[in-house]
Amino acid sequence: MVRSVEMVTDDLSKRLNRLESAHSLIQQRIDQGSKLREGITSVLGVEQNENISMLTWLTIFYLPPAFLAAIFNRTIIPLDWHWQWFVYLLVVMLVSTLVFSLLLQRIIDQIRATWEWFMERVSYGHEKKEKQRAQEKSRERDPADAYE
Repeated sequence: MVRSVEMVTDDLSKRLNRLESAHSLIQQRIDQGSKLREGITSVLGVEQNENISMLTWLTIFYLPPAFLAAIFNRTIIPLDWHWQWFVYLLVVMLVSTLVFSLLLQRIIDQIRATWEWFMERVSYGHEKKEKQRAQEKSRERDPADAYE
């Protein structure tokens, strides 16, 4: 009877070891699958960013001529203007749009830095006032100060 119990426990421990190794193997495969999915998602994200970048540049170059064509199509512009004005204005708008688009990241960074500086000043002043109020309240409530 003792021998059969030992055999059953040995058999169960062997099965447990096999299950644990199978579990660890399955867990490794799940981790590999998640890493593969993250890699694919990252590649797709990069491709999407490149497509949006291309679309942005196309818009930068085609929007000013479309805008000028719409203006010249309306009766807002005097009729005595010649097509040379259209070309001059087109060049000016294209160059200014291109310069603005190339400097846009610097402009955004400067605005962000200015905003952070402003928020630091505002929050610092707010924190300073809160500290002063807390100190005043603690002085009012501290009984040790009353006996001095």
